[in-house]
Amino acid sequence: MKKVIGLLVLVTLLAGLVAVAGCAKEEEAIVTPEGRVTYEDGKITIKGDEETVTWTVSEAGEKVLGVPVPENAELEKGSVAVVEGTEGAPEEKWAGATFYSPDSIDQVIEWYKSELSGKKGFTDTSTELDGQKVGLFSIRSGDIIKSVIVNPGGAGGPGQSVIVIATAEGTEVPGTEE
Repeated sequence: MKKVIGLLVLVTLLAGLVAVAGCAKEEEAIVTPEGRVTYEDGKITIKGDEETVTWTVSEAGEKVLGVPVPENAELEKGSVAVVEGTEGAPEEKWAGATFYSPDSIDQVIEWYKSELSGKKGFTDTSTELDGQKVGLFSIRSGDIIKSVIVNPGGAGGPGQSVIVIATAEGTEVPGTEE
C-alpha cells in the first residue's frame, strides 16, 4: 500500500498545486482503486475501505527542491508546494514546482544533461513521445529522489519548454532500489 500511496501522492501533487493556487473547489474528488482522493483546507486525504491517510500541502520557495533551474526559466506562480504525510500517512515528504523556459526543448534537455550528469545516482531516461522529445532525469541518494521532466511548451504558452521538478524523501517507489 505504501508504494501505491507514494505514486498516488505524486499524481495528486499536481492537483494539490492547483488547489494551493486557489483554483480547486472544496468538494472535488478523484476516485481511484485505492480510495477517494480529496483536497480541502490544505490537506489531501485518501480514504480507502480499510484506512484513511492525510497529507498536508504547504507553499514553499523553489530552493526546497534542491535541483538547479536554468537562469532564464520562470517559476509558475503558486506552483511550489511541499506535501508531507500526517494522519496515518507514511513519513514521506514530497515537493514540486513548474517552470517555463523560453529555450527550445533540445536546449533545456542538454542543459540538464550537463548540470546533472556528474551527480551521484544520476539517471537519464529521456525519450520521445508522439514524435516530441521529453527529458526525464533523476538523482537518487539514499531515500531522496529528485526528478526533472522537460516537456515541450504548449501553443501560446509562456515558454517553449515546461520544466516540472519533483523531490521525494522517505519513499519506496518501485524500480528505485539501489
